[in-house]
Amino acid sequence: MTKHHEGGENLAHSENQRDCTTTAWLSFCKSPLTRQLEVAYAGGVMNTRYPLLFSRRELVEGDGFIAGVAVAGRALLTQEDGEYWTEGVNPGGFAAKGKSLGEALAAFCEEFRIILFDIAAGASDFGAFKAEVEQFFNETNEVALREWEAAVAEVREGKIDADWLSKRSADSPRTVEVVLVDHPKAANNEEGLAELAA
Repeated sequence: MTKHHEGGENLAHSENQRDCTTTAWLSFCKSPLTRQLEVAYAGGVMNTRYPLLFSRRELVEGDGFIAGVAVAGRALLTQEDGEYWTEGVNPGGFAAKGKSLGEALAAFCEEFRIILFDIAAGASDFGAFKAEVEQFFNETNEVALREWEAAVAEVREGKIDADWLSKRSADSPRTVEVVLVDHPKAANNEEGLAELAA
C-alpha cells in the first residue's frame, strides 16, 4: 500500500557526481540493513523522523530497449499510527509502509521499481522512457520536503541520531542517470544504499 503527495518543484539533476562506493554507505533494501534496523529498535517505539539519502540502481526492459537507471535521492523514514513509512522527497509522489523499519524500506524499494516498470510499459522508445524517468525523479514532495528539512536541522543540532546509519551531508547532490544498455555486464550490478542526512 502506498500514499501519495502532489509534487510541484522541479530540481535540476546532475549526472557528474555519484558516490555510491564509499564504505560509509550501508546496503539499502537488503537483509544486512534490515537486520540492523530490527536490532536497533527491538522492543522500542520510534517516534522520530529520519531524513535519508538513498541511491538505487535498476535495470529496466522496455519495448525494444534495456535501460540502466541510477538515482541518488532523498526520503523520509517515520513511524505513524503503529506503522513505519518511507516517503519519497525526490523523487516525490510515492511512499511505502511496513510493520517494521526494514519492511518499510524494502517496500519503498519495490514501489520505486514498480514505478519504473510502469513508465517503461508506457514508453514508445528509450528517449520517451528517459524523459519520463527524469521528470518523475525531479518531482518534489513539498510536504515531505519540509519535514525532511526540519529533521535534518534536528540531526545537525544533535537531537536525532541513528548509530545504525553513517552520516552524509544533506547538501549532497541529487542525481538521476538513465542510460541505454547495449552490453549488459555483471560489473554494473550495485546494491542500493542509505545514509542519514546531516
